[in-house]
Amino acid sequence: MSRARRMLWGQRISTGDGDLVADIAFPSGHDETTGPLPTLVARTPYSRQSFLSDNWLRLADRGYVLVACDVRGRGDSDGRFAAWERDTEGGVAVIDWAAAQPWSDGRVGTIGGSYDGLTQWWAAAGAPAPLRCIVPMAVGARGRPGGRPFMDTGIPWQYWMWWFALVSGRTLQDVGATAWGRHWGHRPLRTFHEAAGFPTASWPDYVEGRIDCLGPGWALSDRELAAVEVPALVVLGWWDDLTTLETWQALQAGPHAANKHLLVGAWDHIGNIVPRVRLGGEDVSAGTLDPLGVVGDFLDRYLKGDTTVRQLPRAKVWHSGANHWEDLAGYPAAADDQVLHFGLTEPGTGLLQPDPPSSSTSDEWSHDATDPVATLTPLDNFAWSDPPHDQRYLEARPDVRIYTSEPLSEPVTVSGRVRFDLAVSADAADADVFAWVTDVHPDGRSMLPAGFELEGRRLSVRNGPQPELLDGGEVVRVEVDAQWLHHTFAVGHRIRVLVTSSFTPTTAPANGTGEHWADQEPGRPFTIRVHHGRAHPSVVHLPLRRPQDPKPVS
Repeated sequence: MSRARRMLWGQRISTGDGDLVADIAFPSGHDETTGPLPTLVARTPYSRQSFLSDNWLRLADRGYVLVACDVRGRGDSDGRFAAWERDTEGGVAVIDWAAAQPWSDGRVGTIGGSYDGLTQWWAAAGAPAPLRCIVPMAVGARGRPGGRPFMDTGIPWQYWMWWFALVSGRTLQDVGATAWGRHWGHRPLRTFHEAAGFPTASWPDYVEGRIDCLGPGWALSDRELAAVEVPALVVLGWWDDLTTLETWQALQAGPHAANKHLLVGAWDHIGNIVPRVRLGGEDVSAGTLDPLGVVGDFLDRYLKGDTTVRQLPRAKVWHSGANHWEDLAGYPAAADDQVLHFGLTEPGTGLLQPDPPSSSTSDEWSHDATDPVATLTPLDNFAWSDPPHDQRYLEARPDVRIYTSEPLSEPVTVSGRVRFDLAVSADAADADVFAWVTDVHPDGRSMLPAGFELEGRRLSVRNGPQPELLDGGEVVRVEVDAQWLHHTFAVGHRIRVLVTSSFTPTTAPANGTGEHWADQEPGRPFTIRVHHGRAHPSVVHLPLRRPQDPKPVS
């Protein structure tokens, strides 16, 4: 007969600025006669009880004490919750407290994903002495070097209102009760929180630029990331928050790169804990892997010091398209830049080709902020939809332009970040441009090989944070960083690029006036053009993996 798990409930941790509250879970079979154990700390705004599920308790049962703590201002912890503001001091206080308890042997590791991973980056920046390793899953913390707002794209994320609503009280709010679809077209966005019925202070802070995703209050600098000495296991899925890979790049450039490990799987955001065998209609069962099992091995080696546990590769990556796992010495793999030019075979029919078209052409569409490009994300509860959907439902829209290569005569493997260099113009003072890559199968399916929050660029901040409005349809150049990939386009498949000017419900569409995004009314439709040819080339840069014979691993 199994024994009840030993728990300590509502433990108060003094920080000098009010108390933080944690629940403590011990391994099954543990009692007060058992000696001290290494300790796991998880800090969350989503309820500390979320770490008392069977999934996370599996880690405790490997011989760890698990400390699950509400961050400041959430749950039972004192103070005010400040979204996206570093709380390094709180993280260090909880780690130091846990290490000093009689049931801890003084060695501490941290676990958690999404915002719970962000709290780990902040704590690691404080370099608490007991900290031995971190496992931040599905979140990055590197600031964007361009200095533009909103993840350096200049395009505000309307999605954040949903998230601010979720954490607008001390406990999680029932955001599913809000008719988001009915409210999503509300303008001006400055009062969006009031219209939706969640008068949170975080939305006005976001509107006024006082807080920003990957902004100064959130992000760590490259110097701070390089200074993280402790081992780290960075975990994410290809259809997840790919900004995590920018943090990985910063870690790899630092002096402590050798003890940093990467796991990228065939899953979405929730799949970091429990992957699914089908995702967005795609069979990803060949990529089945137990992420928390890998996490447990990492903790056993770096927190317990168990050298009998197999050393993790520097990067364990699901190779999409080829459909196998690869153990890599690093990610991205060594690659050469391949440039493909946009062109037209006939009006409205786009082509990707290795050489620029001989004549100058352009492709245009009408942008209407009242009818923006919309993904399959269901607005009534605003849960992320399975991201590898067949993109033909978007390609059928008149405001989405596609450019497609000829069928491939040999496989093409891309390892690294796709980048666009576009020549565009608009009959408006400002506009947005989004671009991404799909894999077109012989049966016509146009599948998304990676990414869920596709990135774009607001044209007024194409050169930096200082706005430069468009002037009378002038042609401007804009760079768009797109998906990270480790993907093979197979023989007979085609490479396709999609270009458009809105991407909802994630981001708020531009109305073309150039006024503050939160004060914009819907505005009038206007024309956007993508230009091609030698005078104004538009291209996509693909980092092609250098020829080699990688051995798939099980």
